[in-house]
Amino acid sequence: MARPRLRAVIQATVGEKKKMRWSPLGRLGLLPVVLALAVVACNEDPAPVAPTPTPDPTVTVTKTFTDTVATGEQKVHRFVVRPGVVRTTVVSVTPADAPLFGVVVGVWDFANESCFAVISRTAATTGTELVGTARQEVEMCVQVFDAGNFVEDDAISYELKVVHETAPPSS
Repeated sequence: MARPRLRAVIQATVGEKKKMRWSPLGRLGLLPVVLALAVVACNEDPAPVAPTPTPDPTVTVTKTFTDTVATGEQKVHRFVVRPGVVRTTVVSVTPADAPLFGVVVGVWDFANESCFAVISRTAATTGTELVGTARQEVEMCVQVFDAGNFVEDDAISYELKVVHETAPPSS
């Protein structure tokens, strides 16, 4: 009986067209191999690559305010900022021997039409700097005033610079 089986193998390898029969055990023997290949193929997906974060571009906005304040007066300048650092600097004051004065950086109060103080200095002069951070887009204000150091007929002229770095507006 071994001879006919050997003959089928020899005929199949020589190229004769003869249908080979698989035994049920032979078919089941291939099942684990096929499943293993399928699992390996599924597990060979490349690991996801995290996108490289691009830094948010920032825009530097500079606003300059000039005016004069006399004894008992105050002047208010309004501006809008987006989230970011807000830096207010007293650039110059004239006369050179001007009395100390007050500077407030705050949020504009629409209901009371006034500057709601967030940061203030009551003894400001050239070079005084006030720095804060806006957490959202907001209308801010800077107020310059006589802090009680002016005498009759005193007046100062000033220049303020407000600089804030912020993300550009969304399109």
